Amino acid sequence: MRNLLLFAALTALLTACGTDDNTPITINPAFGEYVFAYTSGIISTSDPIIVKLAQPYSGPFQMSEALPDNILRFDPAIDGQ
Repeated sequence: MRNLLLFAALTALLTACGTDDNTPITINPAFGEYVFAYTSGIISTSDPIIVKLAQPYSGPFQMSEALPDNILRFDPAIDGQ
């Protein structure tokens, strides 16, 4: 009886931990014209998110300034600049 209870508890634990959403994210290939690479996957809250553009940006921009809110969108939403 004890082994059965242990087996049931382990099974419940393992199935509860295995609920990852493995649905692949589809990326519009047209973005490849603009974005060369980006941070993806599961990252720590303290890790930076990096977006590498395919071409050098020629618009007005200072490294010390935040980008306008409509440049990038993150889902789920994140805090920060």
